[in-house]
Amino acid sequence: MRGREREGEKGQKGEKKERKLWKTVSRQAEIVEKFPVQFHKMQIICAAAGILLYVAVKVAGNGNSDLTEGRIRRPAHGEGEMDCELYITGLEEEEIPIKIHVEEKQYGEEEALEIFEIVWQELLAVIPADNLSLSEVRSNLYLPSWLDSYGVRIRWYSENQDVLDNYGNVENEENPQVSSDGYEVWLRAIISDGEHETEFQIPVTIYPPLWSREEERKRNFQKLVEMENKKQKEGDWLVLPKEYEGKTLNYEEKANDYASFFPITGILMAILYGFKGQQEERKEKKRRSRQMLLDYSEIISRLMVFIGAGMTIRSAWGKIVLDYEKRIEAGKGKQRYAYEEMSRTYYQICTGKPEGEAYEEFGIRCSLQPYMKLSGLLIQNRKEGMKNLNQVMKLEMACAFEERKNLARRQGEEAGTKLLVPLFLMLGVVMVMIMAPAMMAFS
Repeated sequence: MRGREREGEKGQKGEKKERKLWKTVSRQAEIVEKFPVQFHKMQIICAAAGILLYVAVKVAGNGNSDLTEGRIRRPAHGEGEMDCELYITGLEEEEIPIKIHVEEKQYGEEEALEIFEIVWQELLAVIPADNLSLSEVRSNLYLPSWLDSYGVRIRWYSENQDVLDNYGNVENEENPQVSSDGYEVWLRAIISDGEHETEFQIPVTIYPPLWSREEERKRNFQKLVEMENKKQKEGDWLVLPKEYEGKTLNYEEKANDYASFFPITGILMAILYGFKGQQEERKEKKRRSRQMLLDYSEIISRLMVFIGAGMTIRSAWGKIVLDYEKRIEAGKGKQRYAYEEMSRTYYQICTGKPEGEAYEEFGIRCSLQPYMKLSGLLIQNRKEGMKNLNQVMKLEMACAFEERKNLARRQGEEAGTKLLVPLFLMLGVVMVMIMAPAMMAFS
């Protein structure tokens, strides 16, 4: 008996394991159905790629043989100093961070002389700038003070500052020292890397500038005018030459062409006028919408009164239009957009247009939500015959009056905002009236 009970217990345990296994398999099947196998493969590939890249970067970073040997590559000369943040082990029980300042590499004496020679050869190629060579200089030279590629500084010194200054500027116009045969000036260059320096010298021959025939004639004429100006400085007028090199001269003062301002202004005004038309159109649409919203509650109220008195919608509509036209003819009121649209709809119905279409066009022309809603109510009443039209109109009238209150409140707020400008202007006037006498009293 005990053996059978034990076998029964084992059988029950086996069934429980099978049920758990079946639940696990069914859950995995549901997961596989929700997420395709390809998506899982892509996830595994992405995760593996991220791990491999991380390992590769760490290996590359930790594989710095120079650092493991206790060496840090120094920045080349001219690159500047640098700071390295490292982690050091062995100094303390735990790994600690440390910041090491590394200065740039300095040239040795022999290396510096070799670099200076290379720099000088490169300078000889760029110094002439726009000139053919240093043996024929007619315009400014290019004298750099620093070369980043070698990290060296150059100081320039000219033998004659009146002809060639230390910045490479050439003074060869109207200079008595510079003749057509040229004037030789020695230029010195001191090249230094901070610890070592050497000096180079080179002769520079300065010539007068080359002028074209037109430039030469213009310069000679200006000299003639300057001479006449000195001769006639005691007179009230400067008499200009009437002839030069056998040619008759005419003079005209160069004036600013203010006339070109007018066509540009005209074009700008035309563009602005186009924008003005659009702005006026927007303002008119806004004024129309606001006026129609203000009249909506009154129209709803009158329609409800007439319909409640037993009139049909068409009769009530016509009564409102005819009363409006009488007031206009009597001069007791101004034209209102909403009533004008109602009048147009009324005469469309009188000429034979179906009421439903007329009311629908009325809502489209008004293009405002309340009027479109009213149009929909009237069309629905025509098609289905609403028994509770009065109740619906009462609710609509209550909403219309509430909207009118809100609109009137917004208009009041806008008016208050517009009044701020004249108030600030008045404040400025008052401040001037108070401060002016005080300032005059102190003065």
